[in-house]
Amino acid sequence: MKRNRSWLIGVVVVAVFVMLPLGMAQAQEDLSMWQGKWFKVTYTKTALHYSGPGVKPTPNALGTSSGPGYLYVRLVEGEKLTLTAYTKHPETGQWSADPFAELILNYFAGDELNFTSWGEMGNAFLFSQLGIQITGVKNKKTLLLQTGTFKTLGGFVMENDDVPGSTELWAGGLKINGTWVDQSKVPVDLTSSIPH
Repeated sequence: MKRNRSWLIGVVVVAVFVMLPLGMAQAQEDLSMWQGKWFKVTYTKTALHYSGPGVKPTPNALGTSSGPGYLYVRLVEGEKLTLTAYTKHPETGQWSADPFAELILNYFAGDELNFTSWGEMGNAFLFSQLGIQITGVKNKKTLLLQTGTFKTLGGFVMENDDVPGSTELWAGGLKINGTWVDQSKVPVDLTSSIPH
């Protein structure tokens, strides 16, 4: 009888330790309220400049650049958000999708109104990873989004020059901070070019 009881306890313990993580993995946070939302942001990049691999940074190479931008939450799939990044060309003043355009966020912890995620963006010439926090407040009567923020908790960017034959490199930090804005306050040339 003792042996049977020990065996039964062992089975229950194993079942709890196997099934509990499986149950936790299946419980997903619903982030769908963020689909179609816009954030007005400021991009700030602080980077070292290298004239080529294997060389020291150019003297006084730690430069900081910043500029306005928008992020559009194009798609929410479970706990993954796909955002399109837009920046303003410094010379023409025209808005366009950023060269690295797409930012993929992967949910880490929290709830729909205050969660953290890790994000990646890049292309053949640029790679960046970021820790990100998104927060929001809903109107108590309408349950519609009233305010929201987007901020990086830390991140880096590594970039190769996209000019053929160039060996220039940049490495540094990237911050993206901003607030949710209603689509009616987004420049019309952006809203008309929303990717589907």
